[in-house]
Amino acid sequence: MPVSSKLELSGGAILMAAALLDVFITVLYARAGTGILSPVVTRGAWRLFRVVARGFGRRRALVLSLCGPAVVVSLVVFWALLLTLGAALVFHPFLGSKITADNGPTPRDFVTALFVAANSMSIVGSSGFSPRTSGMRLLFLWNSLVGMSVISVTLSFVVQIYTGLQRRNVVGLRLHLYSGKTGDAAEVVSRIAPGGRGDSAETPLSELGSNISDLKETHHLYPMLAYFRFPEPFYGVSYITRMSLECASLIRSALDPGRYGWLQESGAMCEIWDGALMLLDTVQNAFGASSGGEKSKSPAAEWRGRYYDAVRRFQEAGIATSPDVEAGAERYAQLRAEWDERVRWMGNQMLYAQEELDPASKHRMKGERE
Repeated sequence: MPVSSKLELSGGAILMAAALLDVFITVLYARAGTGILSPVVTRGAWRLFRVVARGFGRRRALVLSLCGPAVVVSLVVFWALLLTLGAALVFHPFLGSKITADNGPTPRDFVTALFVAANSMSIVGSSGFSPRTSGMRLLFLWNSLVGMSVISVTLSFVVQIYTGLQRRNVVGLRLHLYSGKTGDAAEVVSRIAPGGRGDSAETPLSELGSNISDLKETHHLYPMLAYFRFPEPFYGVSYITRMSLECASLIRSALDPGRYGWLQESGAMCEIWDGALMLLDTVQNAFGASSGGEKSKSPAAEWRGRYYDAVRRFQEAGIATSPDVEAGAERYAQLRAEWDERVRWMGNQMLYAQEELDPASKHRMKGERE
């Protein structure tokens, strides 16, 4: 066998092995940031969409909303092309000898090899070319089994992605509705503890903690979820994590510890806090960014203003607040410094304006100017 044919066989085998390994790690092993080739494809597609979207001005939200589905399609097509190219390199040296046309002379060009490879990936396919030896028939059968298996696994993978996306959208919508569509975390706390009834807050907070843990693991298993970006900001991870972490920060700093200490130290609060931070880490990992340890550079005065507004809202709702307002404000600033910069980074990555993710801040600053 000529050296060129041996190189084709080796190259084809390597390409098919790389594609199968990438499918195995991405779909079956399913851990964020562990793919071999898929992270390059998905991150590249996302960067391309961000660049293109910037040129559409107000319509960029519509362009970016197409990115998630496009990333999924591009990865599936990439796997299919890689497997087809690898099989074509394996089949090409045998055209006209061990693989022949059913009628007439057998073309030996590489395009024909691609055609044979693509058709042999389906058991029901008929390319007009047939293997003539037992070894080649087994190779055709192997290629068919690989093709059908990858198609089946990939379809199941896509279904799971959209199932996870639906769950994420529900969590974001519930938080948005809890806030009275204001995007204000203080409204969420006031509504889940009407009249200062801390016991009524336990159930929704437990549900939120469970939902956050579920989203963290879902994004860990299906990192492509990170690239789904809707025009409505409340469906995004940046909105969900900001609302969850700010609710936790306000409960731990603004509420009276003598009356609500049990709630501040509850397992639900720990699950919300740690789960939201871990969710941010997971999504940052999907984007290929470093995570953890960032401290916000936002002015503390803005946070204190937010805290004082929240305290007034709690008092109006009949919720007992911390007797030491200044100490509470300092505690809130310390807690917020642990997550604010990371949430802002996530919002910028998804090309959301800050006032879209935090409309309550915009309204507060507008009121101060007036």
